[in-house]
Amino acid sequence: MKSAPATTKTTTTARPAKVRGPRLGRFDRFTGFAFKLFGKQGKRLASSRPKLVEEIMKSNIRVTPEGLISVVLLCTTISALIGIALLAVAFATGILYFALGMLAPPLVFLVTWKSPKISQSGRSAALDNEYPFMIGFMEVLAGGGVSPISALRRMSKMEKIFPAASKEAKRILVDIDVFGTDPITAFEKAAKFSPHKAFTNFLYGYTTVLKTGGNVTDYVGMKMKETFDLRASKIKRTTDSIGTLAEAYLTVTSVLGISLFTLYQTQAILTRDSGGMTSLFIFSFLGIPVISVLFVWILDGLQAKQPFVDMRPYKLFAYCLPLGVLIYLLPIPVSYPLKVSMALISTVLGPTIVTNRYTRETRGLENALPDFIRDVAEGRKVGLPPEGSIEALA
Repeated sequence: MKSAPATTKTTTTARPAKVRGPRLGRFDRFTGFAFKLFGKQGKRLASSRPKLVEEIMKSNIRVTPEGLISVVLLCTTISALIGIALLAVAFATGILYFALGMLAPPLVFLVTWKSPKISQSGRSAALDNEYPFMIGFMEVLAGGGVSPISALRRMSKMEKIFPAASKEAKRILVDIDVFGTDPITAFEKAAKFSPHKAFTNFLYGYTTVLKTGGNVTDYVGMKMKETFDLRASKIKRTTDSIGTLAEAYLTVTSVLGISLFTLYQTQAILTRDSGGMTSLFIFSFLGIPVISVLFVWILDGLQAKQPFVDMRPYKLFAYCLPLGVLIYLLPIPVSYPLKVSMALISTVLGPTIVTNRYTRETRGLENALPDFIRDVAEGRKVGLPPEGSIEALA
């Protein structure tokens, strides 16, 4: 009998799976590319700014000082090259508007160099809008016996209601859960690197109460009352400031416009030269819109803001702005006032439509909110808990 042929088994060793690192964002990749080019210069300049680390820690920028300075140098170099190219185009075509591109390098350098300060202002302003409501939320949780860490965990999951406060809560929770820092030390670190003064004082006082074994509920309630009193006084001051700014706006636009119109008309009658009307057109179609935007920006900085801001009109305005600039620069065979009007209308028409739609969406909710709060208060009077009052209305 023939023996069966022996079968040989080949064992294959499994290849180790490739471990992929975390995906880097666009800014991280751009920072890495900038550091490869200007790493040495970045290290040298970073050593001359010892406070840059603290400025970055107080901002929303996540980068090392050397990386930030490398990004500043790379952005300035790119803008300088673009400015030189636009200057060459201006000499070749005779269109002097392109020569304005030489203003880009110093502006880009200043903006990127001051980006930590700008980010600090944005972070502080965003938290300032939510701070009173955040304190009220923590006061309700503390009154229900919820611990500070549990309150932070709940707040960190409420990005839609408290977008800025949830980020601050996540910063503290990262120190506690990831780095193993004790809660009191994490609160003190968050207070040290927070650009918002009221939030810093609240955290320092919070840690003091925890260290001394005081009543957290009483402390948070006192801070809530203090915060809403300050907000009410700020609104009163804003009302007086708005009246003063409204008078100044009318003086600058209406009175000055009428005065310039009278002067230029008189000059045209006496000298039979209508050259002054060009300056009047520039003031009417460029000066007044710029002054209006300036006053609106000042009023927006003075008034008390809501925690949620709908950014859709602002984003659409940013998208429509190049269209308005393009219409203004194109050689359209129309009169100058009509050309400027077309550029301005094309810029603000889309944002205006979006704003009106958003206003119609929220008008019904704002009108029904007082009745809802009154019904909840009536339910509380008869002894129902807050949840029971809301369920009864549902």
